[in-house]
Amino acid sequence: MYRVHWALAFGCAFFLSIPQAVGNPAPLPTDIRPPSIEAITQALDTLKPADKPLPEQKQSLADIYQHTLQFLKQADSEQQQLNELLLQLEDAPEETTRLQEQIKSTEIPTETDLLEKLRHQTPEYLKKALIDRQAELSERQTQLANTNNRVTIERARPENNQTIISKNQERLKVLSSQLNLLLAETSAGALVEAKKSLYMAEMAALQQQDNRLNLEIRNSSIRLELITDRQVLLSQQVRVLELDVLSLQTVINYKRRAASEAAVAIASHITRSSAGKGELLRNEAVINMELSQELLEITDRISEISEQNTRVREQLKNVSAISQSVQQKSVLLGENPRLAALLRESRMKLPKISVNKEIPHIITQARLQKFNHDQERQRLSPSERYVDKLLENAGDQAVLSDADRKELLRLLSTRQKLLEDLSTEQGNLLTAAISLDLDQQQLLSQGRDLSRTLKERLYWIASNNELGMDWLMAAPDRLFQQLEMIPWKGIATHVYTTLRANWLITILCLAFCTWLHSRRRYLHAMQRTLTRHIGHIRYDNLKHTPKALALSLLQVLPAPLLLMLVGLALISGTPPWPGVENLGRAMIQTAPVWLLMLLGIHVYAPHDIGMEHFGWLARDCRALMGQMRRLAMVMVPLFFVVSLAKGQSTELEHDLIGMLLLMTGSLLQAWIIISMVKTSDELLGSKLLNFMILSGLVVVSLGQMALTASGYYYTALQMQHQLVRTLLLVGLTVMIQALIKRNLHVAERRLAYSRAISRRAASSEEGDATSFEEPTLDLATVEQQSLRLINALMVVGLLLVLYWLWQDLFGLLHFMNNITLWEVGDAKGDVPVYLSDLLLSILVLVTMFILARNLPGLLEVTILSRLNLRPGNSYAATTLLSYTITGLGVVLSLATLGIGWDKLQWLVAALGLGIGIGLQEIVANFFSGLIILFERPVRIGDTITLGEITGEVTRIRIRSTTVTDWDNKEIIIPNKMLVNEKLINWSLSSSVVRIIMPFYVAHEEDPVQVQKLLLQAAHEHPGVVEKPEPLALFMEYGDSALQYELRVYVTHVDERLRVRDALNTRIQTLFSEHNITVAWPKQDIFFHTERR
Repeated sequence: MYRVHWALAFGCAFFLSIPQAVGNPAPLPTDIRPPSIEAITQALDTLKPADKPLPEQKQSLADIYQHTLQFLKQADSEQQQLNELLLQLEDAPEETTRLQEQIKSTEIPTETDLLEKLRHQTPEYLKKALIDRQAELSERQTQLANTNNRVTIERARPENNQTIISKNQERLKVLSSQLNLLLAETSAGALVEAKKSLYMAEMAALQQQDNRLNLEIRNSSIRLELITDRQVLLSQQVRVLELDVLSLQTVINYKRRAASEAAVAIASHITRSSAGKGELLRNEAVINMELSQELLEITDRISEISEQNTRVREQLKNVSAISQSVQQKSVLLGENPRLAALLRESRMKLPKISVNKEIPHIITQARLQKFNHDQERQRLSPSERYVDKLLENAGDQAVLSDADRKELLRLLSTRQKLLEDLSTEQGNLLTAAISLDLDQQQLLSQGRDLSRTLKERLYWIASNNELGMDWLMAAPDRLFQQLEMIPWKGIATHVYTTLRANWLITILCLAFCTWLHSRRRYLHAMQRTLTRHIGHIRYDNLKHTPKALALSLLQVLPAPLLLMLVGLALISGTPPWPGVENLGRAMIQTAPVWLLMLLGIHVYAPHDIGMEHFGWLARDCRALMGQMRRLAMVMVPLFFVVSLAKGQSTELEHDLIGMLLLMTGSLLQAWIIISMVKTSDELLGSKLLNFMILSGLVVVSLGQMALTASGYYYTALQMQHQLVRTLLLVGLTVMIQALIKRNLHVAERRLAYSRAISRRAASSEEGDATSFEEPTLDLATVEQQSLRLINALMVVGLLLVLYWLWQDLFGLLHFMNNITLWEVGDAKGDVPVYLSDLLLSILVLVTMFILARNLPGLLEVTILSRLNLRPGNSYAATTLLSYTITGLGVVLSLATLGIGWDKLQWLVAALGLGIGIGLQEIVANFFSGLIILFERPVRIGDTITLGEITGEVTRIRIRSTTVTDWDNKEIIIPNKMLVNEKLINWSLSSSVVRIIMPFYVAHEEDPVQVQKLLLQAAHEHPGVVEKPEPLALFMEYGDSALQYELRVYVTHVDERLRVRDALNTRIQTLFSEHNITVAWPKQDIFFHTERR
């Protein structure tokens, strides 16, 4: 009966494979058939001589002949494949019978039988057999992997073939209509005839392909049965070979251990026989025992590394097989939900890679020890000479009899054998360790690459069909079916059995959770005690807030901890159920998220950590607490569902509950986050950053709904996981920033308090009885530079972590590499500039602009402010840094667009020439500004005099400098004037300036006394510096007075007027007290009478 079944199937397949009976393709006209390959080849050879090029018309004709020849060869190839397929179907019954007989006759031997069979073989035979079995196993595993891929291909073949046939039918209709139009033409030329042949050849190729594809569809079940039998047989053969390899390795390790133990036994016997024969013999015997023990340890280590190597090679073969399978399935199936399911299955099959990190150290030690053992063997040879050296070193204390000498020589001979065995085993260990190290590195590399490839491919492949009206109509029935498939009773039974088996741990965990819940009021009271200390300088310290956070964590811990314990119970069953284990893992993953959400709600509670410790506004805390509570009610169950859906082994298109909950939860999430955008003001001191992050999360939440409806359910699950992590990251960032600000605030208050105490102590010593009040500092008094620095560093860190979290989403931008904007000529040819290059150029410009504005200020806050620099130096450094960043940003941005420096330098030269001619003054001022910044003849804070302008430099720009004169007027001076004209800088190298004050006294006054009074006034004034010392000079003996000059020096030019006023006043007082007369010029007045 079985033979009859196969005969009928083959007969039907044969008749259905006849070309006229395959589907209903557009047939060729009955009176026209495509030309032969020989005819077209001959026409090409005649038309296309090799010595000269063809005219345009003949070249077109030659191209048509060339395409016709390709279609004819394709039709011939399809016919050959069809014939081969018919032969395979003809041999299929016998092949299937043979495979099934082999399957029945293949027996899986037991490990005991294999060990009994191999234990009598020699080590050399076992090693050779192991190498042969490993090679055969590798070959069978490769065949099995290919067969598994063929099974997958054969299962998808009907659908794929039908798609190709449909496309071919459409093409045949088009070709048939075009051919009919050509046949209707009355004029027959060479080009028309060539086109007819081309169309007929293509139609023949398509018809032959359709014949083969239809035959494959109709006989797919036969082929699938045949391939499945081969798969089963290969699986059995692989299993048998794996057992052979394992048994061979076990026996080899056993024999190696037995050989080492035999050597150790011989050495031990010789050692025991030498135990009581003198100190020299005892010492040599102890050395032999140590070498024997080392030999055993090396043997055990070789066995261990060999087992690890076998395991790693198995994992490497599995990874290679999965990688090859993924590549073949991707090519054959294309981008569709079926491929997504297969990729998810392949990702779940990836082995958990664990490597031995001690292998490099073992390799180094093995090399060193092998070298030492070889050196020791050379030192022992010959034994007689070594014995003489031992006796010579021992001196008169070592006198050996002939029997003892023979015993010592026997010990040395045994040691040489031990060292030889050790050297051999060290070589074996070195070989095994190096092989394991190479295999581990290859496994890690391939495993990481494959895992990353699967992750990237799965992210943007549709995991299910689009959700349309048919899906909505069938949703209720499918929902009830999915609920019925959940093993509720099995889950409850499994949890009960596990908890009962671990009753002691269960009772302890429940008791701990119950105790924490009952102590919530006590914990809250402790937290309130800490809160009352906040703000009091005497009691407040940096540890109060972390303690309060720990107490809050203990208050919200019981429920998440209980959820995690139930999850641990679900995954700890033996054996674990796949569905129940997935449920337990989802609970374990959800517990920390629930805990952190509850902690955030507790922090924002009224009169709690947020308000009392961090100083947040009560209105904002109340609003955010309500939003966090609503968000937790949505996000925690949604995260549990997402974790459960990601871990299930079934296809995601059947997870109706997960799709509905994800779309509903995403909509609620978006609504809650929108309300948080309205409530929260800023993040890390930036309103823009706060708006961008929260708005991005809203877009992601709404995007998850669209992705799920479009068939990208797996992508939406991944995005929900990342969204939760992003929210937790933002909350953690806010908490860290608040803790840092709180610590700074406490430190500032303590510093102010200590300074106030010091001032009061100093006042008490002076007898000052003024009352003392505790200083009250606000957060506004915290150093703004430190806060800006902290915010800047935290923003950078937050953005880096966010990029790492959402790096898969940036794969969307890869399509911009396919949009070419223009091409730039290069020595290597035209280089295309893509849309991504333009966006990268804009990003570089924006980044450099932000850096140019903020990085100099950050540099000044972090470094320059801590250095003892002159007033203008820090400004010069920050200004030059801004110019450098701006110039570098422009060059990098243009280079991204393909405009390199080799092209840019000519443009810069041309622009420089044009600007130098047309904008001479501006260019001169620009370079003068650079000279001022580099040479620093003028700095901010200097007092200068330029012509009739005297004032203080308040600002230096690239084009001009601002000077504020004594009337507080700002005068803009072009930089060119500061460089080219005569300039007086009163404080360039030293701010000390001299004042010359003339005085005139009567002739009868004592010069010594006058000079003494002038110097007294100068020394009394605090504004006069001691060095250079003041000078009082008798300058001139005038007609009406004696002229004196007082020359003093002051610290700054701004002090000249005040010091001059004070000195004049004091000198006038001193002259009056000592009756010094100030002389007035004498004038003679003559009266003339006018005569008339």
